[in-house]
Amino acid sequence: MNGNDALRAVAEIAASQHGAFSRSQAAENHINVQQLRRAVASGRLRRPLSDVFVFASSPVSQRQRFMVASLAGAAISHRSAALLHNLDGVPRSRNLIEVCFERGKHRDLSALGGDVVMHTWSFTSRDDVATVDGVRVTSMARTLVQLGSVCDVDVVELALDSALRQGASPRWVEATWKRLRRRGPWGGDILEEVMYNPARARALSESVLERLVERVLDESGLPAPVRQYEVRTSAGLKRLDLAFPEARLGIEGHSRQIHFGGAAEEADNLRDFALAAEGWEILYVTWGMAHEPAFFLESLKRAYKRRVDLYRAS
Repeated sequence: MNGNDALRAVAEIAASQHGAFSRSQAAENHINVQQLRRAVASGRLRRPLSDVFVFASSPVSQRQRFMVASLAGAAISHRSAALLHNLDGVPRSRNLIEVCFERGKHRDLSALGGDVVMHTWSFTSRDDVATVDGVRVTSMARTLVQLGSVCDVDVVELALDSALRQGASPRWVEATWKRLRRRGPWGGDILEEVMYNPARARALSESVLERLVERVLDESGLPAPVRQYEVRTSAGLKRLDLAFPEARLGIEGHSRQIHFGGAAEEADNLRDFALAAEGWEILYVTWGMAHEPAFFLESLKRAYKRRVDLYRAS
């Protein structure tokens, strides 16, 4: 096999790896060191690390940088892993690459550019590693454990809710946390605080906006609302994001992603009519109102008091 044919063979591998491949993958396709050097010299390949190559025709991206680190033996971790797992609430940065290496196996990844944060981890189970978009990454459960070392409790809670909505098993998350638990301060303390918070015994909130609204309400002096409350109406069961059943007052997080568009708005209207027939009042809150809550809270308190007084009088 000549050099061009060999490179075409490894290009098929690189196509599923964001344009990158390792020296060992090249050797498996009968490409020797001299052929790689010539391809780099000609500009056909780039060499971000001594044993990892990237086709120059492949656009540079964060996923490609993750892939290069992965091929170098790292597991993408912490905030970068949360990005790959699509966990809500975790700050996104195009420049950040956060990785784990086993003790004694660290590699210099500064050639990748951006902010490279390296952690040491103890590989204890195959369940701790997953593959997302071709990239070797810490599992969703292990990522949740690690996030507490670099993020605050609010971020970890949003990420946990997001993982559970995606189908992650609460038992799996808890078992991972218990298996990795150690003495002294560690990131898992934050996840423990979230998991064993008595307030989380209620139903899981279904969106980041709902959780944000609920945090605002925690400071309102009102009773805790019920999440995902179901009301039986003549048109069937209708569910509310948050509800004060004693006042027949519901709160809906109104985001463009979930409630935008003619069909979605029509469904909301029909549900609201059915709830109104049962004596319910629905208040909608947006992202902006949740972040600047003074007006919303004042209106909510007045509506709550009015409706509680109304039902007490009746």
